[in-house]
Amino acid sequence: MHGSSCSALAEGGAGEVPPAARDVATVAVSALAAVGGAFCVRVHDVRASLDAVHMAAAYVECVDRT
Repeated sequence: MHGSSCSALAEGGAGEVPPAARDVATVAVSALAAVGGAFCVRVHDVRASLDAVHMAAAYVECVDRT
């Protein structure tokens, strides 16, 4: 299971990003965790996270074919 924390992202890789702007980073990390094999991903923005997971999975599938 994976659950990104906006606060943890801000302190780590996202730098001085205001709380309202951290959603994109959270969605990206959630997608990476999902395609990396996480059984479950806890998110706030379900639609954006699902779109990102689908895109990341499609990318991985495409790369694996080449």
